[in-house]
Amino acid sequence: GLKLSERFALLEDGQSRVHFWHGFLRRALGHGMAGNLRKEMTERIEEECVAHFIYLHRRCKILKKPGQYQDLMVLASTGSNQAYTYLNSDYGELGRERDSLCFGFMDGNVQDRDEEGIVREADVGFEDAVQELERRGSEDVELL
Repeated sequence: GLKLSERFALLEDGQSRVHFWHGFLRRALGHGMAGNLRKEMTERIEEECVAHFIYLHRRCKILKKPGQYQDLMVLASTGSNQAYTYLNSDYGELGRERDSLCFGFMDGNVQDRDEEGIVREADVGFEDAVQELERRGSEDVELL
């Protein structure tokens, strides 16, 4: 083994990066990745991204950035999707009801109109679309 000072010296002159990529490519080629390595790696990375993508839709608009972060941290750390901050008792009509759901699509800020107030034409009814989003999105909320 190398001393710590020798390891840092390797980091500074780039040798450790060469060793990393050499080992990575040797392992990748050993697992059947041949031919167009760049294409195969891109496809595998895209598959991993799609497989692990999570979408959470926050139901209210109050304090968007800090509120989203706080609601996400509460959901991830406790498993609770119930609101107990940014309540209407503190924020009036902009707030939300205690114990209402933080993430989801039903009874939230999804609208059937665009920014100008024009109703969107759709192949699927608005309520049906929102219910489908709720069904699909609930899996991600449950995951956390």
